[in-house]
Amino acid sequence: MANKIKSTANKFDLNIGTLIQMIDDQEIDFDASIQRGLIWDKAKNSKFIHTVLLEWPTGVIYFNKTKSGYECLDGKQRSHALYNFVKGGDKLHKNTPPVVNKKDELVEVAKCKYEDLPEEFQNTITRYGLLVYCFDDMSIEDKISFFTRINLGKPVTAADISRIKVKSRKVFQTLSKHEAMKIGVTEKAKTKFADEDVIKNIWVMCYNENKSLLDKDTSPLFESIEISKEHVKELTKILDYMDVCLQRLKPHKEIFNKIRAKTHLASLGYMAFYAIQNNISEDDYYAKAYKFFDTKSKKASISEDYNNAGIAGGAKPDKVLTKITELEKAMS
Repeated sequence: MANKIKSTANKFDLNIGTLIQMIDDQEIDFDASIQRGLIWDKAKNSKFIHTVLLEWPTGVIYFNKTKSGYECLDGKQRSHALYNFVKGGDKLHKNTPPVVNKKDELVEVAKCKYEDLPEEFQNTITRYGLLVYCFDDMSIEDKISFFTRINLGKPVTAADISRIKVKSRKVFQTLSKHEAMKIGVTEKAKTKFADEDVIKNIWVMCYNENKSLLDKDTSPLFESIEISKEHVKELTKILDYMDVCLQRLKPHKEIFNKIRAKTHLASLGYMAFYAIQNNISEDDYYAKAYKFFDTKSKKASISEDYNNAGIAGGAKPDKVLTKITELEKAMS
């Protein structure tokens, strides 16, 4: 029996000026479950802005109307390119071609900010009508089907589906914006949601009885549990500790780069958890973490048991428990 498609989309009148106001008013959620991170570079952003200045078609943007506002299903890169140019002070790329004005004159726009453009061009941007279609409260199943269709049949991965179904995903999205994750996770890794994964791994290591970090265990776990306010508060404090430590580690590039691996970043989080639980100061936490990861070699840490636990099957519960034991020894 074929799956029943319940969602329909209606045309949604929206110009760029209104889109920007909606973003300012936080009416649009750009962290839709399968959305990529921001991956467009300056040249691609500028090419899109230039397309708007030419008043050429820019493709369809898709929203999903929810109880709390609008969820952007497709158009995140374009929306951020527009917002960051009009409100964020971005400049057009140096190779951006000139644009013809109403007097049929060629006007140079390369390296221009929005406020540097002639008023005529500013109005062209803010009044530009976007082609937007809006669904009404799509089901998870319809979202998966939709993303597959707009990505030319590219299948949605198991990781994508797992991420969609996380019950407390908003919690992990919010925590992933903490300064510790901004400095601890590379921009490339963020496009694959490594920052959210690190925080989920820290939660498992700190609070879950089963210490398994295997996908087969964590996926159903996060589909069913709701992260408590108390845990959110504690996780925030853990990230505060981590931020202090990572900031101090930045000059020590070998150790800093080593810790930025997802596995070791979660370990640093557990060390912060242990420090907080045992009233260990941020200074002592940093000193102990530095000592633990300062091997002056390619080895992960000064603990052979910790290192061996990460060689193969490091996400298995027995290996994670070994790491936790060694982390606690390092902190005691």
